[in-house]
Amino acid sequence: MVANIDKQGELDKILGVAGIGSTKNTIPKDALEELLREELTPDITSVPMATLRRYAESTNEEDKLMAATNIGATSEMLKRLSICEYTSVRKAVAMHPNTPVETLTILSDDVRFEVRLRAAKNIHTPMKTLLKLAGDSDMYIKAAVASNPNATAEILMVLFIEAEPIVLKEIAKHNNTPIFLLEKIIRMYDPDITAEASKNPNYEKTFIDIRMTD
Repeated sequence: MVANIDKQGELDKILGVAGIGSTKNTIPKDALEELLREELTPDITSVPMATLRRYAESTNEEDKLMAATNIGATSEMLKRLSICEYTSVRKAVAMHPNTPVETLTILSDDVRFEVRLRAAKNIHTPMKTLLKLAGDSDMYIKAAVASNPNATAEILMVLFIEAEPIVLKEIAKHNNTPIFLLEKIIRMYDPDITAEASKNPNYEKTFIDIRMTD
């Protein structure tokens, strides 16, 4: 199954009680921040394809989750699982490395907040979809996009506009953040965010280049 499943189960309970189902939500801040940091990794246990297919075609939630969280799940299997009624399964599909890009785009519009957030974090989510998610009204969706290593400088600049601190912190850490944005962050924001921007390789490289030319 998925790594740190016990901890994830507890987080899911919190999220379930909070009633996530729209862009606006009332999830506790600590649960949201944990969800943002969460990294689900597929189960690498070798399972025969026939068994995975049987799990995927089952009507049982746990069986479907077994298929959706296994590294051997095929793109076609994940595509079918993405329309499953169970949120836990769609969440797993949204984070799976084998999920097709068109499926990730569909999941980015999922009614459940936590599914959309995981789609925003998936490194295979296409740029057009990330750009759309960058315009989401929820700051945690924005922060998830900013934490995606494939977010482009253009996307990060869109996110920077009227960004909340949690989004700015992710922008400050990102390897694709332009130097002029890092300089703005360092001049304008609180010490924690400034510290992240100061450690950014792009910012450090600029000072190294300046010293070498002096």
